[in-house]
Amino acid sequence: MRPYTATELCQLDGRSCFGCCGRKWGTKEEVLSQIQKNTDELVQIKERTQFRLRSEPDDLPHGSCRNLVYDGTTAKTCCPLHPARNEGKDLRVGHCDIYYLCPTAKKFNVWERDKQERFIAFLRKHDDKVYEYSMKMDQNWYLKQFKKEEQGEKLVISSSL
Repeated sequence: MRPYTATELCQLDGRSCFGCCGRKWGTKEEVLSQIQKNTDELVQIKERTQFRLRSEPDDLPHGSCRNLVYDGTTAKTCCPLHPARNEGKDLRVGHCDIYYLCPTAKKFNVWERDKQERFIAFLRKHDDKVYEYSMKMDQNWYLKQFKKEEQGEKLVISSSL
C-alpha cells in the first residue's frame, strides 16, 4: 500500500494532472509560465530538498505550486518531490497534502472496473493537453460530462478554460 493517496487518473497516458497542485488558478499563460520558471529553478538548484525549501507551501504564484515542473518537454509535468521520482522517498511530506484527491478521482476510485474503463475511454476521446486535462479534472468538468453521457444527454465537446 502506498503511504499517500493515488489514482491512475493522475498519470493517465503520461498526462500528469496537476489539478491538485494549486488553487485559485491564474490564466493558462500565467500558469504555464510559472511551471517553466519552476523548471528553470530546479535546473539551477538541482538538490530536491533545497528546491522544496526555496518557498513556503502556500507560495502559489498564479495558483501553481512552486514545485510543479516540466518533465523533459512542455507536454508533461511532474513533481520532483514525488516518491516515484525519489526511489520511494516522499519529499512532499510536510509540504503538500499527499492525501488529497479531487472529487473526480475519489469517485473513480470506488467505481467498478468496467465503469472506470468507460471513463478512461471517455478521457482518451477528449485527448486534452496537460493544462486542459488538469483544469478540467480539477473543476470536475470530465465527471459532469461523463455523467451526462452515461445518461444519454448531449455532451459539450469542449469548454473554454
